[in-house]
Amino acid sequence: MPTEIAIRRDTFLVGVSSGTLQPFGVVRLDGSETVLADGRTATAGHDAGWLAITMTLPRIGASTLVMREVYILNKNRDELTVWRTLNGIFPDGSQGKIDCGNHHAIVYSRK
Repeated sequence: MPTEIAIRRDTFLVGVSSGTLQPFGVVRLDGSETVLADGRTATAGHDAGWLAITMTLPRIGASTLVMREVYILNKNRDELTVWRTLNGIFPDGSQGKIDCGNHHAIVYSRK
């Protein structure tokens, strides 16, 4: 059973596509916090048996963005659904729901 996952992305921090996946960080699956290449933090664990990753990006003088993704593989293992939720935490510590685009379900199918 894996104990960590590597997060990679295909863009540099300035948003320019590199054409290849670049290392972004290695996150342990025990819920411990990892600092990623761009300064945001990430934790990983399980949600109802599925892989769940939460990334937090503090912004100076503004709300902290919190994005949680749960990866759900179907029974036939040919479709992956990513359930993404984006919320904020205000400077006073209170939670804020982002009304526009708060939840997304992205479905990837193997052909």
